[in-house]
Amino acid sequence: MKKLNKSVFILGLGVTGMSLAQNLGVRFTRITCWDDNELKRKEAMKKNLVIVNPSIKNFRNIDLIITSPGINHNKKKSHIVIEYATQLNIKIVADIELIEILNISNKLIGITGTNGKTTTTQFISDTLNFKNFLDIKACGNIGIPFTELDIQKNTILAIECSSFQLSKISKLRFHLAVLLNISSDHLDWHLSMDNYIESKINIFKNQTSNDYAIVSLDDKYCEKICNSFKNNFKGELIKISTKKKITDGIYIINKENKLVICNSLEKQEFYIDKKKLNFTISNANLQNLLATYVVNYVLKHSNEKFLQAISILKTPEHRMEFIGEFKNVNFFN
Repeated sequence: MKKLNKSVFILGLGVTGMSLAQNLGVRFTRITCWDDNELKRKEAMKKNLVIVNPSIKNFRNIDLIITSPGINHNKKKSHIVIEYATQLNIKIVADIELIEILNISNKLIGITGTNGKTTTTQFISDTLNFKNFLDIKACGNIGIPFTELDIQKNTILAIECSSFQLSKISKLRFHLAVLLNISSDHLDWHLSMDNYIESKINIFKNQTSNDYAIVSLDDKYCEKICNSFKNNFKGELIKISTKKKITDGIYIINKENKLVICNSLEKQEFYIDKKKLNFTISNANLQNLLATYVVNYVLKHSNEKFLQAISILKTPEHRMEFIGEFKNVNFFN
């Protein structure tokens, strides 16, 4: 494995930053790092990582800065590292952009949205891995850095993408990109709703005509993105909805004992017995399930195999979970 002749500075030594600092030494000629938390710096030094105090002098030979997703690189009063990087014209990226920088050529599935992205990422991974149909590895904002994964030639990465990460991508390309929903969130970071939306739709910006964009129509922001999609992006758009029937996309109907997925693109529909599902059937999870189906459909996982796979799905911890019923009252965690 040939090293890239670049000096990389990592800002923020949380789970992802620490993993990058420990694992990127084989790919770059020099790795240095910093965290404002003294305990994190001490932990890093115990792991023999090189801590460098931020200063103009120390940054003159840095080629690339990787920041923790939560560090804002656009606001007026930025972290001192961002200020130095701006003065010295050093490129700033999020961790996921390294997939492109390191020339990792595996197919990528990107999942974003204000809500539901963790559950959908997990659902996609579990269904496509079912009975070894494909080798899918979940990573990104879900809490697993890609540097922790055993990536083989045929591995597909399912990447949960936060708006923070997407705001910093440059050339990263997703073969499939999923946008679940957009509602007002993180405006203290993005400073405006327009900036927040712009970061979300970055997930589509490097797609080609051979790629797929899966977008829900169920909120006003995403509907607007769908309506103007062809003017702005090159990927093949697949519209989805949990609220209305659409003749040029894929939608789901929630009936008393079953769910009906209607694929207008193939002029077919199939039924899901609710009793065979082990996750809470909420409006949010219907959207997560529908997006998961469409990814399975694009990757040619048959409806029959998909129906088998969804029987194993469970929502991740700390999500809405049905606990039980008592005296005709349903209880949720």
